[in-house]
Amino acid sequence: MKTSLDYLIAAFVATALVVFGSNALASPITNWSIDDFTTAHFSYVNFSGLTTDSPVVGDGTDQNADYGAINASFPTVSLLDGQSLILSGSMTISGAKTTGERTGLFFGILYEPGTVGNPVDHNGWLGYAADSSNDNGGVVSGDEGSGRIFARDVDGTDFNTTTWLSVGAGRGVEVANDPQADTFADGTYDLMFKVTRNGSNAVVSASIVGTGGTTYSDVLGPATVSDPTQLTLDFNRVGLWATDLDAEQVTYSGMDLSLVPEPTTVVLLGLGLLTLIGARRNRR
Repeated sequence: MKTSLDYLIAAFVATALVVFGSNALASPITNWSIDDFTTAHFSYVNFSGLTTDSPVVGDGTDQNADYGAINASFPTVSLLDGQSLILSGSMTISGAKTTGERTGLFFGILYEPGTVGNPVDHNGWLGYAADSSNDNGGVVSGDEGSGRIFARDVDGTDFNTTTWLSVGAGRGVEVANDPQADTFADGTYDLMFKVTRNGSNAVVSASIVGTGGTTYSDVLGPATVSDPTQLTLDFNRVGLWATDLDAEQVTYSGMDLSLVPEPTTVVLLGLGLLTLIGARRNRR
């Protein structure tokens, strides 16, 4: 026969399931830096709002937001089994000239080991990034017309640790592919990038959904990363790179990083459940 304590335990478990499904350590990202490769090769691009969660690339003049890469650091997160790290927000493009160009967004959650105990590391950044580009008529040959998730390879040597952009020259391994021919145009697009720990593996997914000239929907993954040369479960950076848009301005809004569930929530709920079970055994 069930006692009131049994019902209390059942209620506690139900509450825990709700909390686990919804509780998140959500933090606005407000410390953006201009990527070194951008300043070296695209010094004409203007940036603003880098100390807010809504950074802006371009000043509204013709093609000033053609190319703009930024990144932001955060205290290192080491994912526990079952935890997810989620980058979210939106991107609004204005003044885009999308004819005859490969256009795309490259964004992700990363780990830069050179900032953690090894400042002379030049093997590039680990982590995962999505590339959502379109061929816009097939003008440029190669990887256009694609939506892909890359796992960053520890052996990459094409750029040193001051930049996170490249996935070429052995720097990245494609782990998911969704051919994408939609065209970025003026409009607003919701962004999401998610990494979940599943045992010793990482499960990665991403999406870009919005309405510009046409309804745009690029949903990537989930893809499982297990190769030790590509795998990381530690993260301390996020990156955004809108490329070849020929736009006047690109505005990101409400950029946010969430950890689901919070580590303290896991511990407190576990201790609470153990206490209730212990009380039940003592009563018996």
